[in-house]
Amino acid sequence: MAKDDLRDQDSVEIYTVNNEVERVMIEEALTQHKIPFMFRSFEESAYDGLYTKAYGLAQVVVLKQYEQHARRILERTLQKKQQ
Repeated sequence: MAKDDLRDQDSVEIYTVNNEVERVMIEEALTQHKIPFMFRSFEESAYDGLYTKAYGLAQVVVLKQYEQHARRILERTLQKKQQ
């Protein structure tokens, strides 16, 4: 599914990515499980990174129908990062 399609459908923000390591881990995990997602980044805005330290690198957005599954995947993925 194209990212533009995701924007046009019922989607929900499920997590705020804090750094590039998390972004890569999340991208790999959601892609592996074939969950349509996108990163909504402050860096793509006119403020170009101004809010990154205060608000995080990006928000993970998924279709509403995948929300619970995606949250469980992120929880497991992020627990691995802490170990």
